[in-house]
Amino acid sequence: MKKRLIIIFLIILNVNTPAQFEESAFKAFGYFQVSFMQQFFRDQLDKKTFSVQQLNLFLQRDLSENWSAFVDFELLNNYSSGKSWGDISLNEVWVKYYLSKRFNLKIGLQVPPFNHLNEISNKTPLLPYIIRPLAYETSFNEFLNLEDFIPRRAFFQMYGFLPIEDTKFDYAFYLGNSPNISTKATRAGQSGIDTTNIFLVGGRVGLRYEDVKVGFSATYDEIVDLKNIDAHFQVISGLKNIPRVRIGTDILMDFKKVNFSAEYIKVLYNAKNLIDMDKQFFYVTLGYRITDELYSYFCLHSTQENYDIELADYAGYSTKVSITIPNFGLVYDINDRIKLKGQFARVDVDVKNSPTDSFLSYYYSAAISVFF
Repeated sequence: MKKRLIIIFLIILNVNTPAQFEESAFKAFGYFQVSFMQQFFRDQLDKKTFSVQQLNLFLQRDLSENWSAFVDFELLNNYSSGKSWGDISLNEVWVKYYLSKRFNLKIGLQVPPFNHLNEISNKTPLLPYIIRPLAYETSFNEFLNLEDFIPRRAFFQMYGFLPIEDTKFDYAFYLGNSPNISTKATRAGQSGIDTTNIFLVGGRVGLRYEDVKVGFSATYDEIVDLKNIDAHFQVISGLKNIPRVRIGTDILMDFKKVNFSAEYIKVLYNAKNLIDMDKQFFYVTLGYRITDELYSYFCLHSTQENYDIELADYAGYSTKVSITIPNFGLVYDINDRIKLKGQFARVDVDVKNSPTDSFLSYYYSAAISVFF
């Protein structure tokens, strides 16, 4: 791991050398967000922490008139390999063929379009949030299975937009691996590859008219072994090749001083009435620009997950987890590249049949987001 990091940093240094930059036409840029948070619990001691919440480093190069390449490294949660903190990932590596605004191809590892936020959720200075709507908060990947709600990886995409008078019709269709990826822990040979012949198939279609954008998204894949049902993270026997469908809708209205955005996601599992694992997520944000530099918003986001099992070993196991977070925030633009953020949120966690009530009650946080 350390050797790989050294190689990455050597590449970065090489790219940032002025002579090399001019010669190779590389572009190196990125985003990061550093935050402070204090959390208040019902039956536990309060917590507070500083954190390098997220850093994304991008490398980009135009290869010819119609071809370009892009790489994205993502580091989360004070990343340190020596201390086993956080995570580092190769988030995107793709090459794009540009024919026209009507038709483009993107080949390689990529974050696919799904609703409004999926492709831009890592661009922290472009978003007002410190803690993003839950399905998109990648710093929570260690304890929330966010990829149940949204697709995070695809490998082939065809996309573009078609003008229809004053309206633009956006489309995107993509393919990727199923969620059945081998890991080092499985000892199944090469890690990081799909262990099945199942594709992720997905897409988004949308309309844009002046300051209004609406869209519809959907994906289909199958899960070979359903995991993470109980507290022991065991595989639920008797369930194989479970179809999973994600359906999403989004709307964005952005006027001079007021903007509104909302999304809804429904995740459906076809488990032949043996198990109910359906999930849903939504967020609604209403923002108001007080001055040219100061922006305020109110956001409500919520997730709901069902766990109702009617199998021999788990018959009668039933619970439902709901998390609802109303929050308010302020953003101050120091300039186009630096933003100061503040956020206050109440956290309502409801777990059906839970023996404990020791959940996060509310938090406040402050952060600085930088585009460099």
